[in-house]
Amino acid sequence: MGHKEQEVYAVREGKQSHYDPRLILKVVKEVEAGLSRKEANRIYGLGKSCLYNWMRKYGSMNYQQNVKRKSYTNLQKRTVVTAIEQGRMSIKEAQTAYGVKNEKIIRNWLVQYKAEKVELCIVTEPVMT
Repeated sequence: MGHKEQEVYAVREGKQSHYDPRLILKVVKEVEAGLSRKEANRIYGLGKSCLYNWMRKYGSMNYQQNVKRKSYTNLQKRTVVTAIEQGRMSIKEAQTAYGVKNEKIIRNWLVQYKAEKVELCIVTEPVMT
């Protein structure tokens, strides 16, 4: 039976010491291959910012371009919100149709635009002096 050798990395002695560069590259490759960041943090006992910095510094250009935060124009946001408010789509359908990363983003837009509508509807009398 084939015995696979397990790589041994230098032990990190304290919070101020550095991780073994081979471990860093291994973790980065695993995340790029599909391992979730949350799972990588749990398996290797890393902090969120630690893995984030590694991915930014050592991650491939392809990975970095795919992870960038997407920004949406006001027109795109209004289109999604209008479609949901008119009952043409559910939040989940809008997420899929418009390529929005998650439902929470859309829920925040709904709250934001409802608040704007309320502000527009409030009548304020001009002050006569």
